[in-house]
Amino acid sequence: MVNGDQIDSDGDGIGDACDICPIEDPANDVDQDGICGNEDNCPTVANGDQIDSDGDDIGDACDTCPLDPFNDIDGDGICGDVDNCPFIANPDQLDGDTDGVGDACDNSFDDLDGDGVPDALDNCPEDPNADQADSDCDTVGDVCDQCPGGDDRVDTYGDPNIPDCAEWIDYDSLPMDFRCGNNKVLVCHVPQGNPSNAHNICINKNAVENHLAHGDYLGNCHEVVCAPGAFSSLPSISTDLKQRVEELELLLFPNPATDKIFLRLKAPLENVSFRYEIFNQLGQSVYKSKIVDTLNETEEIDLAANRISGGGYILVVEVAGKKLYSKFIVLDEK
Repeated sequence: MVNGDQIDSDGDGIGDACDICPIEDPANDVDQDGICGNEDNCPTVANGDQIDSDGDDIGDACDTCPLDPFNDIDGDGICGDVDNCPFIANPDQLDGDTDGVGDACDNSFDDLDGDGVPDALDNCPEDPNADQADSDCDTVGDVCDQCPGGDDRVDTYGDPNIPDCAEWIDYDSLPMDFRCGNNKVLVCHVPQGNPSNAHNICINKNAVENHLAHGDYLGNCHEVVCAPGAFSSLPSISTDLKQRVEELELLLFPNPATDKIFLRLKAPLENVSFRYEIFNQLGQSVYKSKIVDTLNETEEIDLAANRISGGGYILVVEVAGKKLYSKFIVLDEK
C-alpha cells in the first residue's frame, strides 16, 4: 500500500495507511471484538455490543459495578446501587433497624423514641409523640415542653435539655427578662389540675425553687405564641376520609436518585390534597412544595433544579393531618 509519508500515529510500527487501528491503539484491537482500543469501552475484554448500563464510559463486560456510575465511591467493595451507605465505607453492611440504611450512615435517621418520626425532625426525640403537637410553636413538642407558653429554645447556660425558663441558678445569673423588681422573679404559675388558668406572678427569689418543683416556670406565661397560619392550611376533610388516610402508601423512586426522584401516594381517596417537604440530615428544610392535588398520580421532584445535592434526606408528606416519612439518598452526577 502506497504511503509515502510513512505516518504512524500510534507508533506501533504499522503505517496509518494500513493500520486497522491507526489512532491511539498500538495493540490494534487486542481483544479482537472489532472495536479499536481508543473507542472501545472495554479495550482488553471483548464486548462487541459495547453495552454501558450506568453510562460511566466503562462497558458492562469490564465494569466492576455495571449499575453504579460512581464505581463504589466509598471503596468498601460494595457497588453503590446495592450499598446501604454508598458514601461511607461499611463492608459489613450492618443495618440494625432493617430500614435499608446502613448503621454507619443511619444516625441521622434514627428514631430513638420509636414514634415514627426521625430524630432529626422529632420535636421530642426522647418522648413518643407521633402527632408532634406543639401548642406554643416554640419547636419543642407538648409532651416534652418544660415551659408551655415559655420559650424552650433559649438556653444561655448551656445545660443540655434544660432551657433557661426551667433552670434556676441564682438571682445574679437571672436574665433581666425574668426579673420583676429588687430580688423579685417573674414566674408563670401553672395551677395543679388547671393548666389553662396559668398566670404571671412576681415572687421573692427565695421561693423560686419551690415553684419550679411544682411545675411553674420562669418568665412570661405567653412568651411565645403561634403565629397566624402556623398550622396546616390544607383543605379540611370528613371523618370518613380521615380514617381512610390511614391506608395511605408512600412510594418514592428511584432510591438512590440523581437529578430527579418521583413521589406517589396510593390511597382509596379522591379529591384530597397533600404537600411535602424535604429535610437534610441536620433536620433543615431544603425544599417545600405547594399544595398538590395529584393523589394517586406520580409527582416529579426535580432535585437538580432545586439544588438538592448528594447526601441523605428525609421526605415528609402531609395529608389531612397525617405525616408520612421516607428516607432517600441523592448521588451527585459524575
